[in-house]
Amino acid sequence: MNPRNHDTALTGALRELAWGASRPFDNVTATVSVTPVPFTGDYAVDVRVRVKPRKVVVHSRYITVPSDVTDVGSRAPIQTRDLYYAHGDGATLSILLDALRSAVREAAPRLYEADPRIGSCDKDYPFVPLFDPPNGVTAMRRFSGCALCGQAVPDPGGLGYRAWGGGNIGWVHPTCLVGVYP
Repeated sequence: MNPRNHDTALTGALRELAWGASRPFDNVTATVSVTPVPFTGDYAVDVRVRVKPRKVVVHSRYITVPSDVTDVGSRAPIQTRDLYYAHGDGATLSILLDALRSAVREAAPRLYEADPRIGSCDKDYPFVPLFDPPNGVTAMRRFSGCALCGQAVPDPGGLGYRAWGGGNIGWVHPTCLVGVYP
């Protein structure tokens, strides 16, 4: 069975495995493909994520997110022997989906600083595997204080709430976040 025949199914699965319950963001494109690994007869599931910079308003100022992370690739190998012992297209697709899940998890930490939700102050976020730490955004609320200034008080700038700073820094004061991004 040729796993490359499942490219269309993987493209459909990427939406669920990368975005979770959230809708895709306008400034992010993600693609998936199955490619042969030279000289081995094995295959790999390749995920490529491109993030365009965007401007958001935080504390009455525009910040540009992201600054550095714009193009991330991730690869999960699939051994031919696993495909050989897979009985039927359903089993082959299951192996490919597991590899896709693995590739998305591998890419996520390199995309924390490009999270399109940076600067927003929503109370609840659906889990977005492509940008979230393993425990999710909402679970990170249990840490008290701002990760940038260390203060466990409302925003010194008077806003009184916290803004999402991305998976690397978590929840921060909006006025502190403005100092991080140009």
